[in-house]
Amino acid sequence: MMYTGSFYGNQLYIIMCPFSPFCLTTDPADIYKVTQEDVKYATLHPFRNSYFTKTLAQRMPPLSLEDEVNLLNLAYSKIGITLTVGG
Repeated sequence: MMYTGSFYGNQLYIIMCPFSPFCLTTDPADIYKVTQEDVKYATLHPFRNSYFTKTLAQRMPPLSLEDEVNLLNLAYSKIGITLTVGG
């Protein structure tokens, strides 16, 4: 599973590892780890705190040919992502 969105002009990718096919790295150096300096910066700049709401759709096995032809075999779920530090 992967989420992508715009965050202050930068592309943000959130990847659910190890279950995502996008999670291909085996080198721990490739994975970003938050430092104390990053936490300090985020705390001093609260305008960067954001809340995103996203609706995800996942294709399910159709119950009938009509569902498959009309593309009605979707399951929707709404998620909220809060990017905030401090407090």
